[in-house]
Amino acid sequence: ASETYGSGSASYDNYVRVNPTFMITHSAGNAGSGTCYANGAGWGNITGITKMAKNIFDVGSSGDNGTLTGFSSRGPARDGRILPHVGATGRGGISHGSPDLGGMFGQVKQAYSFHNGGVIPHSGLLKAVLLNTADDMLNPGPDFKTGFGHVNARRAYEVVRQSQFLTATISQGGSNN
Repeated sequence: ASETYGSGSASYDNYVRVNPTFMITHSAGNAGSGTCYANGAGWGNITGITKMAKNIFDVGSSGDNGTLTGFSSRGPARDGRILPHVGATGRGGISHGSPDLGGMFGQVKQAYSFHNGGVIPHSGLLKAVLLNTADDMLNPGPDFKTGFGHVNARRAYEVVRQSQFLTATISQGGSNN
């Protein structure tokens, strides 16, 4: 299928937009050496159109030591975006990495609420924190095999605890310095 963004992806993205404190995690798949939609084995093998959504976490599989597992599916997304977003421990299959990330997301969400007077944060903020505190893997910077790296809940917690983030809004055509 050449579809890059289907109705399932749109449904996921809409659900997160309507419920901004909610997050969906999905495994990237266990097709690391296969070919799905890219030219060449070992690339473009994220399994499932719904995983092409933009507001979810697409999770690759890494070992406890932060190394990429051979079976973890690789990006890019069909439209060229970075997928998977991060790697999480999934030695028994990537289906183990997705709930691992979901648990870390829940812990960071609770920490945010604790350190911010009970306020429940938007999932987009926590996604940004988890992406930017991940331990880089393989190539410097984000890539199509490991995304932003191996998720690091301790570093994410410290960013939340020390309020090392900024949230703001801006209207189309506006500016914010």
